[in-house]
Amino acid sequence: MSQNPTSQTLIMKLQLQGNDKAWERFSREYRPYIYTILKKYEISHEDREDILQEIQVRIWRALPNFIYKSERCRFRTWLSRVCRNTSLNFLDSKNQRNKKLHVEVEDFDRAETPETDLLEEEEWQYFIAKKAWENIQNLFSEKQGEVYLKVSQGKHQKEVAEEMGMEMNTAYVYAKKVKDIYIREIRRLNAELDG
Repeated sequence: MSQNPTSQTLIMKLQLQGNDKAWERFSREYRPYIYTILKKYEISHEDREDILQEIQVRIWRALPNFIYKSERCRFRTWLSRVCRNTSLNFLDSKNQRNKKLHVEVEDFDRAETPETDLLEEEEWQYFIAKKAWENIQNLFSEKQGEVYLKVSQGKHQKEVAEEMGMEMNTAYVYAKKVKDIYIREIRRLNAELDG
């Protein structure tokens, strides 16, 4: 598997620890994904910002010794593990404090399960799809985007064409054009952000 130069370059810049622009880019690119993972662990909104900062500090501390081997695991796999471990440590600590205060707590299983891996994969795909759509939506007309969205929600091109007062071939071409651009952007983002 070939390594993506952009991801490697960003990781190398982050490892220098003095590159503020690299940290800004890292935060801009990965913060929404990290935040979503924290939500999935049902961490309160008030605690999410603190934990997000803790995750970034852990990443910052670990990166000087981090050796990226794409054949071993993806960058997002490592990032997900940092998020998971930090979240679970927080929940452990919170449960321990609550038990000491005699507050009823719900126990949770720290064991890594396929469900948590699936959750992280689903969140990654959602994160990439959303980011890709944000990146490309201004590349085509509002009408082209509307046709694509209706078709992607399961409507047939013929139905969409009638609904929007256009030829079926036009609806087909619009939907295909947007879909092709969208898929390319999803692939690009996966290669760039996932290494």
